[in-house]
Amino acid sequence: MIDLQNFITTFKNIKDRSVESLWQAFKTAVQTTIEKRVPSKMTQGRNTHPWINTTIRRKINQKQKTHKKARKTKKKRDKDRYKRLQQEVQWEVRQANKKYMEEVSSAYKDNAKKFWSYIKSKGHSQEWTGVAPLKIKMGFLQSDNKSKADILNDKFQSVFTKENLNKFHDKGRSPYSTMKDIKISTNGVHKLLKNLKPHKATGPDSIPSFILKAT
Repeated sequence: MIDLQNFITTFKNIKDRSVESLWQAFKTAVQTTIEKRVPSKMTQGRNTHPWINTTIRRKINQKQKTHKKARKTKKKRDKDRYKRLQQEVQWEVRQANKKYMEEVSSAYKDNAKKFWSYIKSKGHSQEWTGVAPLKIKMGFLQSDNKSKADILNDKFQSVFTKENLNKFHDKGRSPYSTMKDIKISTNGVHKLLKNLKPHKATGPDSIPSFILKAT
């Protein structure tokens, strides 16, 4: 899937060998490959509630067509048909919602995916989650995660002084043992990649887990 020779050449030409630079190069290479090679499709944004099934969606489309026809002809017969379909769709949507909510509430442990699908349908879209764009001192908006984290860090540092340290009381020796150093190995990373669940949502890196697992 990935042009291996190109990939290796890109990494060899990176002068900054820090973990952050290498990670950014790797992420860019994978994301570029996804854009070029992985097929994608457009999906409809309307009627995407998890309880809206194919039958209801067809009836909604039929209702919309009937509504257009009624507005065009202005005949009583077409208006009555539209009102009847509107009532039927409303009733079926309510029944489907009721049934879905019963399933979600009664089988949460067995089907957590359905529960979180419902929560997602009630929330905002992905682009509105997280920290909103922040301004730097020069007045420019920053939207990437690293820049926003740096802005917040600078702000916290500016209000935290040495005098604040004196307000903390000495609680003595910690009763907890010191955490051991984290060891990262090739085998460990490989094991984690093999155990990824391909249908899970992407993380902050925007790389689908099935891509990581497949490659």
